[in-house]
Parts: sequence; C-alpha cells; structure tokens
Amino acid sequence: MEQSLAVFKKLTESNASNGSAWHGLGWALANLNRDSEALAPLQRGIQLEPQNASAHHDLGNSYFKLQRFNEAAEQFQECIRLKPNDPAGHHRLGMSYCQLGEFALAVEPFRRALSLGPEFAEVYVTLGQVYGELGQNEKAVLAARDALRLDPNDPNAYLLLGRALQESGTLLEAVAAYEKSIELEPGQLHALAYLGGAYLKLGRLEEAREILSHSSGVSLNDPKFQYSLAELYLKLGMREEACREHEALRQLDPSLAEAFAKLLGSPPKS
Repeated sequence: MEQSLAVFKKLTESNASNGSAWHGLGWALANLNRDSEALAPLQRGIQLEPQNASAHHDLGNSYFKLQRFNEAAEQFQECIRLKPNDPAGHHRLGMSYCQLGEFALAVEPFRRALSLGPEFAEVYVTLGQVYGELGQNEKAVLAARDALRLDPNDPNAYLLLGRALQESGTLLEAVAAYEKSIELEPGQLHALAYLGGAYLKLGRLEEAREILSHSSGVSLNDPKFQYSLAELYLKLGMREEACREHEALRQLDPSLAEAFAKLLGSPPKS
C-alpha cells in the first residue's frame, strides 16, 4: 500500500487536475488507516470528478471511521444516486443512520442492499438489529432466520434470534438460541449476558448467577440487561453488588433506575 501511495502522489504532482489520481491517493491513505489525511485528496478528487461514485463511497467510509456520521451519510446518499444498484452503498448508508440513532431511516437502505445482494447474511443480522431497536420483534426473528439460512454457523445471527425471541416472551427458544451462539463462539460476552438474563426470567437463579458472573462489570449499554443483573444480585441477597449495578443503570436509563430503587427500598437520587 505504501508503494501505491507513492505512485498516486507522483501522479497528482505531475497532473494536479487528475481526479482519479487524487481519489487513488485518498484511497491509499484510508487503507493505511490515515483517514484524516485521506479527506482532502478524496474531496479534491470529487471536485474534479463529481460523478465518481466510488470516490463518494470512499469519502463516506473515511467520514464513518472518523465518526462523522452525518457527513458519511451525505456521501453514501450521493454514491447511490450515482450508482443506484450498488448494495455496498445502501448498506453503508444504513449503517450511518444506525450510528446517528435514526433506526427508522436505516430500514430502507438495508432492505435495498438485500434486494441487490441477497447473499449477505451479515446485512440480515444488521437489519434484524434495527427491527429490534424499533420494537418490531417478529421482523427481527425473520431477519435472523434469513441470516441463518445463508450461514447456519453465524453466532451473531443466533444472538439476534435469541434477543428477538426473548423480547417476544419466547424464553425457552431464546435460551436455545443463546446457547447455540455461545457454542459457536465460546466466551461471547453479549450472548452470555443475555442468556443469564433469560435464566433469571425463568427463575433459574443459580444458572443465571454462574452465567452473569462472566459478564459482570462488562458494559453492554443495554439498560434491560443492567436491570436484570441488578435484580439477580438483589434476589441472591447480594445487596452491595445490586447497588453497584443500580448505579450503572442510572447512567443508561434513569426511569428504569428509579423503578429498581423501589425494589431496593431506597429513594432514587436526584
């Protein structure tokens, strides 16, 4: 890649109006994880060749890696305007919307990506996660099953399936999905955590304690899991640990923290 970088740099020096050379220079820098440096040559390439869909895509990728998600979305929108049948562009647009918390907007790009490239199991998983965020658990289950049809050994698809089934109240099937996810990827903290939560809801406290002990202290940014962990500790008489998890819950979801405070028998902090 360093060699490619040198070649494209020489090309831009010999002809500063060569849009493809500027694009190539930015592409090479981005592939060396020098995305901040990649922005200017990619922008210059687009200025010279505004119809270059690949340049818009690469600029969007660099913005995405730099966590500038609004700008990334703008570039991916332009990419698919120029190249409507590019599944990668639609997928990356959907990913940008997810990072912005615009889950409803993310659905259509993911669905479009799948209509153009239906063989990508990971896109079904991401779409299912979006459906889960939107509370559309039946659609999340279907997306997980579509992913598993394409890749029966995808631990993330089983994790998605478990979460969607658990949210739907189908706990025993959820447990089986979590266990399969862990079988395929032993030590997977997210699957362990949610399996522990499912055990708790089923009243299998000792199994829940054993499972959740592996994920204690790990932040999943999931208030429902944090609540389950705090509830488990309280049921086991481990009040100090329950209070610790309650403090973590306060940062994630104040309303759930307030509800748990009532279980603790202590007033919520202001």
